[in-house]
Amino acid sequence: MKFHEEVAARTDVIVLDEQSLKGIFSYRVNLSKRNDTFSVTEREKILETASAPPLILHVAQQEGLKLPYEAVFRNVQQHLMDSATSEYLFLIEFFKPTNQQENVFRSRDLFMRVFAKTLSLCLENMENYLFTCYDAIGLLLMIRLTYAQRLVMEKRRIPCLDAYFDRVALLLWPRFKAVFDLNLMSVKNAKAKKLGPIDLHPHFVIRRYAEFASSILSLSLYTQQSQSRSGDDSAISNAQMHENGAGDMVLSNLSVMRDEILSLLSRLSEQHTNAKDKCVFLINNYDLVLTHFEERRVISEETSKFEEMLAAQREKFVEEELMTYYAKLIQFVRQHEQVTLGKSTGSSQQVDTTQIEKIVREFAVTWKAGIEKMNGNVMTYFSNFRNGMEILKQVLTQLLLYYTRFVEIVKRSYQRPPPFNSEIVTTQEILYEIKKYSRSF
Repeated sequence: MKFHEEVAARTDVIVLDEQSLKGIFSYRVNLSKRNDTFSVTEREKILETASAPPLILHVAQQEGLKLPYEAVFRNVQQHLMDSATSEYLFLIEFFKPTNQQENVFRSRDLFMRVFAKTLSLCLENMENYLFTCYDAIGLLLMIRLTYAQRLVMEKRRIPCLDAYFDRVALLLWPRFKAVFDLNLMSVKNAKAKKLGPIDLHPHFVIRRYAEFASSILSLSLYTQQSQSRSGDDSAISNAQMHENGAGDMVLSNLSVMRDEILSLLSRLSEQHTNAKDKCVFLINNYDLVLTHFEERRVISEETSKFEEMLAAQREKFVEEELMTYYAKLIQFVRQHEQVTLGKSTGSSQQVDTTQIEKIVREFAVTWKAGIEKMNGNVMTYFSNFRNGMEILKQVLTQLLLYYTRFVEIVKRSYQRPPPFNSEIVTTQEILYEIKKYSRSF
């Protein structure tokens, strides 16, 4: 096919360590360009022109156009649909029996006699292409195009291509499943230690997964979005029946892939030696996935799962970061929680007032520097500025809560103001300092 531009090859899967590519031809993949394979980007626009006039052949030749296969597919299908419509209407008009139902059946039969070889050739060409197709995004685009083109023919009240569309779908869905499974197995069989050095930034495998999953989800939800905009229930009834079951299969497969990705990400994070670095690594990766979902306007079970994971790791990071600079204060508050909550009588006798005084004086000297260092850490650790600001907000809020509880313990431990009362930092001072850093929130 002179107009076809190959988008994906056999090696274009989500996880592929370069070492495994060294075969008899010592072939190497350019990993820096592989994200394009999984991104739908401008390709999705073809769904908005599913019923537009087909590309004129000699114009394409003059311009030297190179198109992804789904664009070639759309043009072939559109030519076929237009020709089939004209031929079918001619047959109905030419043969006019008195019985309307007999006319429909006879017209279909005559149409198949005329178009049988054409339809067979179209299916054969597609089948030959699918043997070596590894482009999951392109396959799903063709499935959606088939769905949209079936709608067009239903609105035209031309049923002669129904069986053909069924055959096309039966070719596309199994191949999509096969290519999807290749990507799934690449994640499942991945060895964390063979995926290169790990730092705190999002891992390239997670970046590719984010592109892949967000593209698949946005295309899977495209049908629902277009239906809700059209509001024409009668026009979509038959076509939707062909799509619902297969669409559920896509979402189910994505759930399996999500679990495998989370498992791989957990194994990758184990290469970090301390808990804080592990938290930062996981947060950056979860946030990257959610950012892609947000850009693609995807709201699904996958989104909810990653939001839960991100929230849990943020909470862990907040505690780890605060323990780095305010460990004594936090440990003291946790040990005397019952005093703070007023659940224990006579607990004030158990409080070490000497320890309280040490914590008060140490906090008075170090609290501002601690906030400044935490701000610097957050700016360094997190790739996404908005995510970093949200985490900094959580850190400072939690610090204020810990300190408020500490002050409450101090009040309960002394019947009158302690000798070091003037050294106790007020919550208003802390709030004022927090506001300096919260202007970007």
